[in-house]
Amino acid sequence: MAVYDNPNTYEQQNDESLNRLFNKVRSLREVTVNIHEDADQQRGLIGETSNTFDQLGASLTFTAKQFAHKVTNYAGSHRVTTGIVGSLVVLWALWFFFF
Repeated sequence: MAVYDNPNTYEQQNDESLNRLFNKVRSLREVTVNIHEDADQQRGLIGETSNTFDQLGASLTFTAKQFAHKVTNYAGSHRVTTGIVGSLVVLWALWFFFF
């Protein structure tokens, strides 16, 4: 019991406990900062992806409208329609067999 009666021992134990606690708090802060930075990066990536898909959707809409316009203008020409359908089938077959 003589060891525990020394006030320096209590102070030393308190200092050691405070140092361990400080190290744990510092580690938690680093983890929190890293999580925050990662969340910011992912938020930016999601925003960029959303913009890319919006642009892709607009391009596809424009292309579909142009395609519909071309098909309606050449509705009497079976050769054009057959060529378009045939090329789509060939592209699908190439994609199916090679990808």
